[in-house]
Amino acid sequence: MVKTRSIQNYKFAEQLFKQIDDTFIIIENEDVPLHKLDKVLSDIHRLENLLNKISLQDLGEEYSKETVAKIKQNIDFYYESAIYIKKILLGRKYYDLIIYPIHGYIKRVYYGQGDRNELSKKFAAMLTHRNNISTFFNQIKRIAVGTMSDNEFKKIYQANKHKMIGGTTAFESFDSFLQNE
Repeated sequence: MVKTRSIQNYKFAEQLFKQIDDTFIIIENEDVPLHKLDKVLSDIHRLENLLNKISLQDLGEEYSKETVAKIKQNIDFYYESAIYIKKILLGRKYYDLIIYPIHGYIKRVYYGQGDRNELSKKFAAMLTHRNNISTFFNQIKRIAVGTMSDNEFKKIYQANKHKMIGGTTAFESFDSFLQNE
């Protein structure tokens, strides 16, 4: 019974991953509503749960070692891809939710010269970038809801303003920036 459940979970996870991947390709090329992002994020959560329920030991009793090794490789790929897609979708979802609150915070705490709208966009892009989203996730949610104090926002801004790169609103990485210079 457990063996068949692991096999069913793997087959369903494989189908669900293909669906998530196809939807992600569409989302990358289009501006989609928030509820569609939430649906894909929910599907990713289901995929992660399914992958956790697959027992490679049970599959080893049914299939050859080579087949189990390929299945393990696929499971690892599904996990890594799901995490990557989730980070990008969370960044896209929360960017729109925090851009205006960030603009308000910057008006209150930033006294320097320069375009505050552009600064707000750069800071929001830096916070919601796929390499930073997991680090700042709780702060992003608090900014979106408006429960972060000005002092706390100022600390985060001061500690991370060096990560904002001029000329673009999408923060990639310092390595790619230096290569383009």
